[in-house]
Amino acid sequence: GANISIQGGTESISISGGCLASKLNETFALAKEMLFEPRWDTNEFGLVKSQTIQGLKRTETAPTSIAQSVFSKLVYGHDNILANESAGTISSVESIDIDDLKNYYSNYFSPSVAKVMIVGDITKEKAVALFNGLKDWPVKEVKIPDLKVSSSAKPGIYFVDVPNAKQSQVFAGHLGPSYSCPDYYKAVVINHHLGGDFNGILNMILREKKSFTYGARSNFSGASYAGQFLASSAVQANSTFESTQIIRDEIKKYIDGISSEDLEQTKSTLLKGNAGKFETLMQLAGMLQPVVMYNLPFDYIKQREAIVQKMTPEEHTKLAQEFIRLDMLIYLIVGDKETQFDKLKELGLGDPVLLDKDGKPATK
Repeated sequence: GANISIQGGTESISISGGCLASKLNETFALAKEMLFEPRWDTNEFGLVKSQTIQGLKRTETAPTSIAQSVFSKLVYGHDNILANESAGTISSVESIDIDDLKNYYSNYFSPSVAKVMIVGDITKEKAVALFNGLKDWPVKEVKIPDLKVSSSAKPGIYFVDVPNAKQSQVFAGHLGPSYSCPDYYKAVVINHHLGGDFNGILNMILREKKSFTYGARSNFSGASYAGQFLASSAVQANSTFESTQIIRDEIKKYIDGISSEDLEQTKSTLLKGNAGKFETLMQLAGMLQPVVMYNLPFDYIKQREAIVQKMTPEEHTKLAQEFIRLDMLIYLIVGDKETQFDKLKELGLGDPVLLDKDGKPATK
């Protein structure tokens, strides 16, 4: 058996697949045909376009989707393409016709910006010979934009009204490093005890102690361009104020320092977690992806383990204060304005700014 899929994301379009080793050549030939000879089926295009629009109509009223979309606009700025959802908007999808797809394919599909990786029972020589089958792919120059973030929203607290919502989405964060930043993994390490896994401080308080939520996490997400630091949770509506207060206070306490015991637990979790991460073909492909996409060295796993092993409480504190900036934090609450909005004024973060579901100032 075999499978082939084509997916588009925020920074790339990928063709991926899996097959029995004995069917590799046939599977490759099918993938090559899909790449070189797209069908441009107008009926299928109309169906996919309709399905995409219906999906967007469902998500535009979902508080989680609203929070993610508006928070990106606050962090990156409304006019920055990084603030846009990769699925687009209803109006942007409605405006696309099949000629737009053909033009995009003609302008941007090129081996000059393509990267290849393969995992399986195959030698380097056979892999090179296989992908030499793409040598007749016409080369064209493709310019990748150099995107800068020049205007995040002013730090403070923002609110989007979802009338009668039984839960509130609570987001707190700011601009973060790109994945290719030399210290990106250090940021991941220093975040771990705060909210990087189930036993993180935020989850232990908001879920295990307070029973306000099914989960609370924080993370650094980065790619080729600037990423985000984000602490978030979906909490019971009547706990909105206290949950936001807890997230604010715990972040503030966290950057003041970590105990030796907590740091050792972080080290143990991260190092032992690697033991089962590279067993399946999909896991190995995932391990290769940072090398292929972000030019990390082939021994980046060992280098990261060394970072964890050598980290001291003092370095952890220094890095936490560098990467988690209290003076840059943007808070976003998506919930029921009638019951939650006014109380948030007591947080000391300034008066909440009311936004619509597109992240633009709303009339009260």
